[in-house]
Amino acid sequence: MPSKGPANLLTKKDLCTLLTCKENTINHLVSSNQSPFIMIGREPRFNSKSIEEWLKKREVPASFSESKSDEIPFIEV
Repeated sequence: MPSKGPANLLTKKDLCTLLTCKENTINHLVSSNQSPFIMIGREPRFNSKSIEEWLKKREVPASFSESKSDEIPFIEV
């Protein structure tokens, strides 16, 4: 279960677990400013509500047609 500190902040490890991805993916999202984060010292932290909103903005509707594939929100990794 993600460790939640002040303001429901998640660590990189927590976010990896939540998104089922590798830490390298999270590092890339942070270094390219593609995800919301807060720097605390040298480590990024992720507000769980901000991450939830960020994911909702990138959600592809189930009715999305193949003809619009160039409009699919894409996270470059």
